[in-house]
Amino acid sequence: MNKFDPLEMNFLNTATVSLIPLLLAIPFFLFLCRSKLVTATGKTPPVAAGAWPLIGHLPLLSRVKLPHITFGAMADKHGPLFTLKLGMQTTVVLLSNRRIQLLSHVRVSEIGASITELYKNWDKKKNGSSSHFQVELKQWFGELTLNVVLRMICGKRLFGMKSPEKDKEGRRCLSAIEELMHLLGQFVPSDAIPGIGWLDLGAYEKAMKKTSKELDCFLSEWLKEHKRKRASGHEVAIEDRDFMDVMLSVLDDAELLHGFDADTIIKATSLNIMIGSIDTTTVTLVWSMSLLLNNLNVLKKAQEELDVHVGKDRFVRESDLHKLIYIQAITKETLRLHPASTSFGNP
Repeated sequence: MNKFDPLEMNFLNTATVSLIPLLLAIPFFLFLCRSKLVTATGKTPPVAAGAWPLIGHLPLLSRVKLPHITFGAMADKHGPLFTLKLGMQTTVVLLSNRRIQLLSHVRVSEIGASITELYKNWDKKKNGSSSHFQVELKQWFGELTLNVVLRMICGKRLFGMKSPEKDKEGRRCLSAIEELMHLLGQFVPSDAIPGIGWLDLGAYEKAMKKTSKELDCFLSEWLKEHKRKRASGHEVAIEDRDFMDVMLSVLDDAELLHGFDADTIIKATSLNIMIGSIDTTTVTLVWSMSLLLNNLNVLKKAQEELDVHVGKDRFVRESDLHKLIYIQAITKETLRLHPASTSFGNP
């Protein structure tokens, strides 16, 4: 049986991992067509070394090294912008967290608003005999994560608006993302046995189409809102632009890219970010709290570290993270014991 021991790991100081992994940093890859980028800048990004004839850089991506380590090494050598050959296709990769840093105020404001709302609920629901009240952490973490990610992607906030309509929309969005994560881990017989796709054994294809249609409705509406604002001449400051604002400015009036129009590329990329951040972050945070509550000695040490390096008069800031060594170890150990991924249909 795995034992929760944050100091067991020998790579404690190798990399800074935040207590709230994807709320504080949501790294993402933005793939643009080469011709569009060259036209805009007049320069061609450097080509990463190690390409093979015909198959390009594919062997580098299939080695034992994890993909993010490979990409990180390429970025260290060539900078955040470089070119890859994937077979016969040329792809420009932009690997940068600049936009995440520009939107750091979103994370700060959403976490602050969520904790304030939690306090108000405690103050309202506590009774004279007890100062405690129950919190559904999975729901709370899910709502917080959805708000942060959607504000960065499309400037939307669905929870905490004191609007039944917004809450309902948020519940539908979270439910659709959870269903998508569940379907991603399902074994579909037609993937292994050719020629039986028409049978749709298990009705997975039907469920996938229903879920994708629902998520596409959300994304289409959010994209339409951005286009209406642009058409009305509404200017957004560079530091306040969300992901859709940036993508629209890059792909404005772009022709078909590998057979897909700009709207499809923006929605698909936005959905990829949502899939990679919302459910995975929620699951990781729930497991972290579960492990801490079942290992009170570890929880006490984490609280002591916070008291020493942060104090009790303010929230934790991103600038504090490098000092919170024990909490970094807790996060790493949680990811080691319970990595947030799909496995045999279970997210």
